[in-house]
Amino acid sequence: MTRIEQGIVVRLATLAALELTSQECDRFERELQDVLDAFDALERAAPKLATPVRAIPVDALRDDTIRPGLTVTQVFANAAYREGSHVRGPRTLQ
Repeated sequence: MTRIEQGIVVRLATLAALELTSQECDRFERELQDVLDAFDALERAAPKLATPVRAIPVDALRDDTIRPGLTVTQVFANAAYREGSHVRGPRTLQ
């Protein structure tokens, strides 16, 4: 069982450019530990739930066939903002 220590939380916060208070570090330490504990429980239960698939049968795959693509007119039919051969999305940041 993996244990989360506060040093790991501080390192993750640093990598994510977060400034956490000691209370927030304690909270995240508990929450991350809960997540790891849940995965540990799943890992212990997994063999009882189903057998893992080792390989995909070759006959289960579809053939790769070349199909015609969309025309430029079809691609831009519902584009609200078009500039030449490009679609411009609406501005999200001001």
